Amino acid sequence: MDTTEHNLLLLADSALPKTVGSFSFSAGLESTFQHDQSGFNLDSFLRHSLKSVCCTTIPFIKAAFEYPETVSEIDDEFDAITTCIVSRRSSVTQGRALLTVWSKALFQISADEDINDSIKRFEASVRLGKCFGHHGIVWGLIGRGCGISLGVPLSNSNKLTGRDRILYVFVFSHARLVLSSAVRMGIIGPYQSQFILASPSIRGTIQKSLDEGKRLNRGDAGQSWPLLDIFTSRQELLYSRLFNS
Repeated sequence: MDTTEHNLLLLADSALPKTVGSFSFSAGLESTFQHDQSGFNLDSFLRHSLKSVCCTTIPFIKAAFEYPETVSEIDDEFDAITTCIVSRRSSVTQGRALLTVWSKALFQISADEDINDSIKRFEASVRLGKCFGHHGIVWGLIGRGCGISLGVPLSNSNKLTGRDRILYVFVFSHARLVLSSAVRMGIIGPYQSQFILASPSIRGTIQKSLDEGKRLNRGDAGQSWPLLDIFTSRQELLYSRLFNS
């Protein structure tokens, strides 16, 4: 196994969501379920949620990955299109936590001084309140910092570029987050969660949503499912809740 594949496994590690606090968030699942329990369908929610995160976030992960020197402007632009305050708080919390994971642990895997300097400057700006530090932006920046090449296939037998892998792992992690939240809410059991995550249908849904997101530029990015923002924004109004979003 080469260094690139090892670093991808670090980003895909199931322990990483615990480290960055993702387990405090349900990506709008809890509020949506409580507002529409009788008509709620997890498969439909997951499909729409994956498309939503791809249409809003993937163009900015690509930009942060490709142009780390302008990451502050990319982060500011993403903040401007994130209209749901609850989603915004979730994104910033996870992004800042991921920056901390980089500075305390993952920094040692980067040999590119230019990328290291870009991450350090961005982290300093976040700490000073000059930047927000959204999750997707930090993910793209750190993906580049992990030494994953921009447009070069990881092996001769696989045409996926390093950037493609970074994007896929991000969307896969989102699907895992939603299903993990569903388990803790008692909507499904742990075996059913793994069954869904391992199924060919969810792999196809992830890839289809990802392909749609990759075709978008930053100027085209936007919420594909406005109802999700409405339900998510009502998270703090729930009578009882397990999650912060």
